[in-house]
Amino acid sequence: NLPPEYIGIRDAERLNRAQLAALVYLELRGAFDGAPTGASVIATDIADSWASTYIRRVLGVGILEVYPNHMFQPGGFVRRFELADALSRALERLSPEAYRTARESSRFDQNFSDLAAENSRYDAASLAVSLGLLTAREDGAFEPQGFVSGSEAATSVETLSVHMVP
Repeated sequence: NLPPEYIGIRDAERLNRAQLAALVYLELRGAFDGAPTGASVIATDIADSWASTYIRRVLGVGILEVYPNHMFQPGGFVRRFELADALSRALERLSPEAYRTARESSRFDQNFSDLAAENSRYDAASLAVSLGLLTAREDGAFEPQGFVSGSEAATSVETLSVHMVP
């Protein structure tokens, strides 16, 4: 029952925001049932997207966000910092206890060669690497601006689902 567009996500050289929304929702859908939803989010550019239903669900829970101009940009390519943010928010909102445990772990602090601890993206990147959702490069770089492949995102979300199990 998966949409045809979903089937090729793992093979995507560069993952887009619509694919990420679908991947997160469909792979973690059981956790969405009890998740509190926030205020209704206005996204002016998703009506024609094959993933509009999934986008609405992840926006409603706060895993992904719209830009200040109320556009989601479903075709925009996902960067590593955006994936780390989405994974961190998914864990926090869908499995708060697992999120607290991960944040308290002694492995949480990372020493990235290209992302300072003071950077607003550091916490999400550090959490993602400490849980094995994403990896740092051999030289210690996180590469926050690097593009994400479908395979990397699918593996990250699958690994996240393991951490969400009580």
